[in-house]
Amino acid sequence: MAAPPTTVPCEPWTTPADVRACCPGLDPAYDLTDSIAFATEILFRLSGRQFPGVCDRIVYPCKGENCGCDSPNWWAILSGSDWIWGVVPGPGGAPAWPIPTGDGTGFINCKIQGSCQGKCRLDCLDLPGTINDIIEVVIDGEVIPASNYKIKAYRELCWVGAYTDRFGNVRTSWPCSNNLAGISCVNTNLILSATVDATGGLWEIEVTTLDGSGVAVVDSVQVGATDTAAAVQTALEGLSNVSPGDVLVSGGPGDAGGTTPYVIEWDVEAMGQIPSISITDVSLSGGASTVVQATTQVACLADQGTWSVRYNYGKPVTDGGRVAAGIFACQIALNRCGGSGCILPQRVKEITRQGVDMLFADPLTFLGDFLTGIYEVDMWLTSVNPNKLQRRARVFRADAGPGNTTFTG
Repeated sequence: MAAPPTTVPCEPWTTPADVRACCPGLDPAYDLTDSIAFATEILFRLSGRQFPGVCDRIVYPCKGENCGCDSPNWWAILSGSDWIWGVVPGPGGAPAWPIPTGDGTGFINCKIQGSCQGKCRLDCLDLPGTINDIIEVVIDGEVIPASNYKIKAYRELCWVGAYTDRFGNVRTSWPCSNNLAGISCVNTNLILSATVDATGGLWEIEVTTLDGSGVAVVDSVQVGATDTAAAVQTALEGLSNVSPGDVLVSGGPGDAGGTTPYVIEWDVEAMGQIPSISITDVSLSGGASTVVQATTQVACLADQGTWSVRYNYGKPVTDGGRVAAGIFACQIALNRCGGSGCILPQRVKEITRQGVDMLFADPLTFLGDFLTGIYEVDMWLTSVNPNKLQRRARVFRADAGPGNTTFTG
């Protein structure tokens, strides 16, 4: 599924230097920014929106219905267009087009991470629009080397080879899910408290993490009611799924009344994930013979499960279009600032002095004919848009369901 056509150009078609180089009568101090923007937008529309320029877009891909892999028909969503670039339902319940993030950075293209992680293999993904160049691919906060992907048919981005991340996990395809909550997250450690109201016996700490394939790894350790914080930390660092530096223990030891809880802080950035912790009584004695677990700080791991693609798309304007934009911007500037040499068409079309007959022409007539009234500019417009089309052609497949519109060109 291709992206809808760009409604505004992504870059100006000319520069102040090019305009001034051939614009006699223009005040050298005049700011050309608005004139160039105006000329670019008008010519972009009159030329059938063919040349938006090189646009920069960031997308957060997601497969199918809420990442799709938990759906039995994830492969058939939208009759073959597996990738969804929007979450707001359109006509007939089909996903709508990309939703702007609001900050100008790109588009949000899926819901919060679903349950499909690790359940499907995605070798290629469809990107909205024609791909000119991939700027950056980021997965779980890491920039993926360009050698691990390639562009196919200007539409697809395909994975190549294997990549080992900073935690030793090996990736051989694109993720099938996307956790958008990680985009705005700031790394925050998981901090738990364990209040041991006992003078003897054992209590247990169970730690669950995920390996590089998304498989749960569970390990546990038993510690004494009156063990020091250092002893508890050493015991935790001895687990198969915990490394030195992953956890910091303070507080304790246990006593009758649990007056000094243990504080267990997990460094989620060092671990590359947020562990699941369970604390239980094994054989505590004395006092209330209990251990109570509480969360004092909820963890958040930036970019965990999040991935994005930043790329360039769009057709740059031709050299002729840049010349036309320079001429047009010059005339707009002269008309606005009252400089000499302005040749923009005016309302007076015909005048007879003695008989006082005057005929006024509507300057918008030119725009209705997809022209400007400036000879050189109109030659270029006629050459690139001879049929005076407002936009690129669209093909709608009536048999493919709602939302299946392809923009050509």
